Parts: sequence; structure tokens; C-alpha cells
Amino acid sequence: MENQEIDNGLELLKKVIKSNEENIEKNSGILMVFEDLLNLLGETESTLRGASYTLENSQKVLGRTSHILESTPKTFEIKASKEELKAQEQFINSIPKCIEAHIPEKLEKDLILLNRNLSKVNMKSGIFKYSILGGIGSLILSIILLWVSGYFAQKWYAEIVKTKEEIRKELLIEFENKGKGIYDVESYEKLQYNTDLMDAYPKEGKEFMKFKKGFESR
Repeated sequence: MENQEIDNGLELLKKVIKSNEENIEKNSGILMVFEDLLNLLGETESTLRGASYTLENSQKVLGRTSHILESTPKTFEIKASKEELKAQEQFINSIPKCIEAHIPEKLEKDLILLNRNLSKVNMKSGIFKYSILGGIGSLILSIILLWVSGYFAQKWYAEIVKTKEEIRKELLIEFENKGKGIYDVESYEKLQYNTDLMDAYPKEGKEFMKFKKGFESR
């Protein structure tokens, strides 16, 4: 049971690692969208700089034209035709006063997708964080349960051994009080065999007992 809990904890950590790898792959896609956005912003910036340069040149041309007109005699100004004045006015009106930057449809979709992916990543980051904490907590709990189980198993085994020794001592004391004892089966069988043999041959048995007593008395 303890091994199963540890295996479950390790399996949970594997799932968490796999989820982290998937998040890294999604983040790589998000970085690619960021790169496309930066490239497009760079192109837009170049376009704006070109437009700004055109405006500066137009302003310089207007300044030079105004200077020429101011330095021209009044008689020439009177001779200036209405068509020339109209052409100058049209030229001035044709200069754009502002430049609008239009975002391509693909970039707009990429930005929407990027926003959604960022929301998902933030949500999954919270889930990933709690998954890591849950996995670590489960592993610590499994280790604690394993240690507690081992501790109580050791105490239980020690109590069983102690109980067996106490029961054995009590039985020996009880046998001694009753004039009984515990003997080896093989020794008992040999003694029984010798007793039966002496009963079968009582005369030889008595002589053997005398010989035994004399031998032991030396």
C-alpha cells in the first residue's frame, strides 16, 4: 500500500512535468507571434519615417516658393494667372496633413490569438502552480505515512516477540510446578527404547544398571 502511494506521487509529478513541456511549446508559438508583430511595427515605422521625410521636403519646397514669391516684383504678381494660383493651392491641399496606419487583417487576428493565448497561459500557470504544490504535498504525505507505518510495524513485531517469550516462560514455570518438563523428541524416543529393552530383559537390565553405577562412581 505504501509503495502504491509513492508510485501515485511519482506519476503525478510526471504529469506535471509533461504539462510544463506543453506550456513551453505554446509559449514558443506566442514568441513567434511577437516576432511577427515586431517586424510589422518595424515596417510601419519605416513607412512613417518616409512619409515624414516627404512632408519635410514639401515644407522646404513651399518655403522656397514663398521666398521666391516674396522676392518677385509686384508687377509679376499682378501678371500671375488665376490658373497658377489654383495649381499652387491644389498642390498645397494635396499634401497629407496626417498619415493613418492601417493594421493588416492577419496581424489583427494574430493579436487576438495572442491575447487569448496569454489568458490561457496565465490560467494554466496558476493550475500548474497548484499542481506542483499538490504533487509535493502528496509526496511528503506518502513519506510520512510510510515512516509511521514502518514505525508501528516494528513496534508490533517487538510486542509479538515479547509476548511469545513471556508465554514460553509461563509454560516452563507451570510445567516445573507440576513436575513436568520439555524434552527433545529424539532423546525421549531413545530413553523409551532403552526402557522397553530393559523390561524385555530384566536380568540383563539389572546387570547393566550395576555396571552403569560402578562406572559413574569412578
